Amino acid sequence: MRFGAIAITLLALGCASGGGGARFTFGPVESPLQYEVRSSQMISVETPMGPQENYDTVDVTVALSVGEATEGGHRLIASFDAIDLRSHSPGGVQRADGGALIGQRLPGTLHLTGSIDLDERPSLETSLSDVFDPSGFLTDLMLRMPADGNTDAPWAVRVESKWETALSVTGVYEGTAQIVGDTVWNGTPAKIIQFEAAVQLSGSGMPAGAPAEMELALSGTSARRYVWDPARGVMLAGRAIDDASGSISIPDMNLVLEAAVEGQWSAELKP
Repeated sequence: MRFGAIAITLLALGCASGGGGARFTFGPVESPLQYEVRSSQMISVETPMGPQENYDTVDVTVALSVGEATEGGHRLIASFDAIDLRSHSPGGVQRADGGALIGQRLPGTLHLTGSIDLDERPSLETSLSDVFDPSGFLTDLMLRMPADGNTDAPWAVRVESKWETALSVTGVYEGTAQIVGDTVWNGTPAKIIQFEAAVQLSGSGMPAGAPAEMELALSGTSARRYVWDPARGVMLAGRAIDDASGSISIPDMNLVLEAAVEGQWSAELKP
């Protein structure tokens, strides 16, 4: 569940449909797609000592090389060019960077509907692995297209995203996506795809500073909007606003705390 703060200007909204010659499945690319992804996330917890807030920011640059389609999807190589994660809490600011992950070639599969699976989990330094999961990040990045490429009517979307970090979290997003308009993005005619979903977040773990094992159970909503190049089959940009609330519990201390998460996420393809 990662969000961001790049403003996306959407132009010339209007009715739209697939149209002749449009590609609504991911296409192979001749050169890597380099995305700048930014997110901000506020976590508020009601504790016996009063409310506490933790504010996280994430800035990532990732390149995706996408090959020809196969029966299982497109073969893909991901490479992280920059990672900057910062956590702001009452105790100060903690920072993690990409370390040895920067520049690694991570092979995987971009499935026809948009999910991404890496062939294997890369080895990460503890300071990064406690807060960042490359596989979970890539899964969250792409929009989900209909398996048959038919966008003439809204299509159902179900996304299961797993972040294996110090606090391992599974997010299930279930909703509907549809084309809602036309735009021009950096000179490229494009379609606007909107995805609205209900969100269920569950997880457990012992993040830094926690007194004992924690369990997380939150639910809420997600509103996402993507800019899609139908000529090439490429995502040009995306943004999301997510809100969820529920509880964080510490079973060993017989403690249940109310919690809420507010976040924004955005991605933009570099020219």
